[in-house]
Amino acid sequence: MTTISLKLPEDLLARLEKVSRARRTTKSSVVRECLEQQLPDRAPPVDLPELLPGESVYDQALPILKTQLTSFRMRISSMLGRAERRC
Repeated sequence: MTTISLKLPEDLLARLEKVSRARRTTKSSVVRECLEQQLPDRAPPVDLPELLPGESVYDQALPILKTQLTSFRMRISSMLGRAERRC
């Protein structure tokens, strides 16, 4: 096994120590068990888009978010215009 190092907030470390003592096992064992539960070894869903090297999900989401924001601004502007006409 490979050794890693990580930093934990004091409250999380206290919880880890409490669980490991209650189970009479090592903190490493508890962390491994938690990681196994949270990091399944199966492949991600097929419907996720492929990312190019160096590309992030943010890069793909940004154009969609900009379009949605523009649409939202137009609706708000239209609603405000109607409200002003009524006053």
